[in-house]
Amino acid sequence: MSQTQVQEQGLALNGQKYDLSPDTVSSYAAEGRVGFGRYAVLGTDKNLQCKLPAPGELTLILKRGVALQSHAMENIQDGLEPGYEDKRPVSVMELGKVFVECEEAVLVTSTVLVRTAVDAALDQIGIFHGTAGTGLEPLPNARFVRASELVNGKHIAVVQLF
Repeated sequence: MSQTQVQEQGLALNGQKYDLSPDTVSSYAAEGRVGFGRYAVLGTDKNLQCKLPAPGELTLILKRGVALQSHAMENIQDGLEPGYEDKRPVSVMELGKVFVECEEAVLVTSTVLVRTAVDAALDQIGIFHGTAGTGLEPLPNARFVRASELVNGKHIAVVQLF
């Protein structure tokens, strides 16, 4: 059986793995709703849960990773982006490259920031950003490896977690 690495697979779904390079993916129970492609941190039970970040929680001690997209999850038509419901198992990429949605266009030279405070809607918590602003915190263990492209009105970029 042959295994071929895809370097440039093009744009994909928010929270989908970028390529076949080595990565680390773990499973945690969602503490509250966690959308695909959103950054998640340690939950109340630090060994078993993950949740969307609150202000001050993007320290290296509380880091987890990006909630990966899952074809096994039912797409609930509740007006929110697809994701994991409370108490469901969440596949979290802790190391590796993943497609993520950004609030604005980003470049590979942009600083990786994550929204930790409500700006317009709860569904934006955990979304990525490239320019400093209110409610945003830097993610020290990440970098953009592919600039964002506009797809269906959303800015999709690739983040590498290390």
